[in-house]
Amino acid sequence: MSRPNHDLTPITAWSITPEWQEHPLEALLGSELDPKYIARSQARGLAVHRSDSLQRMVLRWAKSSRFRNAQAVVEHEPQRILSRNVFLYELKTSTEVRSEPHAKRIPLPARYVPHAEAPLDVWDVEVPESARFAQVKPTPIRIPGSDQVVVCEDCDGQGELLCAECTGRGTVERMVKVRAADGSVTTQPQERACTPCQGSGMIACRRCNARGELLEEQLFLWSRITQTVHAEDDPTAPHPGLLNQQAQVVFRDAVRLDDPRWKHIPAIVDLITQVTRAHAHDGVVLDAELTIRATPLTDITYLVGGRSRSIAVIGYTNVVAADRSFYDWRSIAIVALVVLAVIITTAIVIVWR
Repeated sequence: MSRPNHDLTPITAWSITPEWQEHPLEALLGSELDPKYIARSQARGLAVHRSDSLQRMVLRWAKSSRFRNAQAVVEHEPQRILSRNVFLYELKTSTEVRSEPHAKRIPLPARYVPHAEAPLDVWDVEVPESARFAQVKPTPIRIPGSDQVVVCEDCDGQGELLCAECTGRGTVERMVKVRAADGSVTTQPQERACTPCQGSGMIACRRCNARGELLEEQLFLWSRITQTVHAEDDPTAPHPGLLNQQAQVVFRDAVRLDDPRWKHIPAIVDLITQVTRAHAHDGVVLDAELTIRATPLTDITYLVGGRSRSIAVIGYTNVVAADRSFYDWRSIAIVALVVLAVIITTAIVIVWR
């Protein structure tokens, strides 16, 4: 619902001089950023700053709907007009994680031959090949040269254990029924050979397969974690949803996280911190791909009612958006009440039918 408003004071040219603000990223990456985009964004800044085109653009937006307070736009002189590129970042990484070694003990193989090599460091062990940015679930990997023969702690190297059924006696007492000469039946205890140990009082140790020794190997868990994190160039930039919609890719490439250039861009520093913090002690980032999107923004700042307010012109299509102070809340409230009244009336009619 819109109703152009023509009853406005004629435009008086703004006295404020528009500014263009270059972002540090534009100097750091230079030609690595899409040069066509950079040239176009700067040309767009010059175009909206020329003469009174920006002022007329904002006024057309204000007058195009009854819900916008066009008079407020006319009555207030901007305090600042600033155009710049707003950058949005996406960092995709693949982190290889290797846990601390842990011991695993198995029965000593019948034909075990000890290895002469020294155990490798966890990060020197070869692991299976995987595709770039592939997710790999935690997988146990054996450390070559880490195996050694140890005494079985269950049987203390004896290869057998005291039978739990007969406690080493070889026999167990069972109650059996006995028929007397007169035909009566009684129950009496009798000693019988223990079935589990077959009367020997000892049973083979299952842990070591009766060998008395175990093979101990060191293993670690290997995995690969792929994650994608996002950051805005300026979290305080207005209308992030519209900025995201208007943004286009200006850079996408494999990068090194230790590239000193990133230290000058707080948003990228934050992304790198996010992806490295969780596995700072047991992980290494193998692959990293940085995607940068950008959109031009002109922010027109006003002082309304003692508070700073703004109208933004976003992207090459010059989408205009403003904060709530530039909306006619009285008109919005009236329309809302009318709609509510219609809904209530309709509901009453339906109920009484």
